[in-house]
Amino acid sequence: MTQSVSYFENDRIELDDSEILYFKNLIMHYKSDPPFEIDVPEKSMLLKQGYVGIISSPFREIVITPRDKEFDFSVILKMWLVVNTGKVYDEVSQVKHYSGLKDNLFLNIVSQFIEETLILCKGGLKTEYKEEIDRTSFLRGKLMIEKYELQPLKDKFICSVEKLDYNTDRNGVIKYCVKRLINSVKAKRLKRGLLSLLPYFQNVKEKSFYSESDFERISRTSNRLNKHYESVISLCELILTKMIIGSTGGGIKWYSFLINYDSLFENFVRRVLQIKLGSDFGKLPNYSRIFSRYVPDHSVSEITKYYDPDIVYRYDVKHNSSQMILDVKNKLS
Repeated sequence: MTQSVSYFENDRIELDDSEILYFKNLIMHYKSDPPFEIDVPEKSMLLKQGYVGIISSPFREIVITPRDKEFDFSVILKMWLVVNTGKVYDEVSQVKHYSGLKDNLFLNIVSQFIEETLILCKGGLKTEYKEEIDRTSFLRGKLMIEKYELQPLKDKFICSVEKLDYNTDRNGVIKYCVKRLINSVKAKRLKRGLLSLLPYFQNVKEKSFYSESDFERISRTSNRLNKHYESVISLCELILTKMIIGSTGGGIKWYSFLINYDSLFENFVRRVLQIKLGSDFGKLPNYSRIFSRYVPDHSVSEITKYYDPDIVYRYDVKHNSSQMILDVKNKLS
């Protein structure tokens, strides 16, 4: 059985020779701002501040928790749901504690995902009308005149028929998330819960991979008829965009699930301001920085100072200026 050990953010962890290759493989998946640094000569790994979650290697499970012992992991999940669903904080109060999982953020999220997906499935999965081209001996639906090249097929009509289908983007991404978790989660109770969900999706075909662009497309098609999917889809996005699965060779599987709490808290504060006060609160566009120029005392040269504020109010792209900038405090680190 894989050993589970807990560390705090910003701890330094000693590594065995067998673990170094694994962690070097893992860090390559983070294109920028990796959650830890590896010191190969010292055979150690430094966890960065602000990151919490789990790293499950073939050798041990490293659970990373905040130094504040009173910290409640359900707060992270609540903030994620606020940021991604646009609900106010009180409306996501259904987020729960799960006994025995208090210090493991990832397993808490999986438990929440199982519970909410089961409620969704018992209420009935949503279907959508999909066009199907059919060749029949009788006329049904819409006759596809353009499909005939010279003359109709003998004794056949080519028709377009709309049928209710379970193969929707939302159902597909949920099934994909369930199957990915089954192959990763080791806790028996959670694995049984995930396996119990699969029969509900037997008529659903999933893609081989889902990216952030898929979730953006799903978000654009939100309406009152699929609003009850909102929370489950948000959990799928959290799991699939933050979870990294790989192999060190020989078919040995590993995964990591790490959240930058500081970044999430910035997004949460910005989203609450947008919900309560309007869309004028935002973030600087990529690669943009606000600057100011001033002349220090006893100096003749002007100094330019650049800022990358957490939140800007009424940012003017043309003049690279903002009526107000805000810096978010009380972060995890």
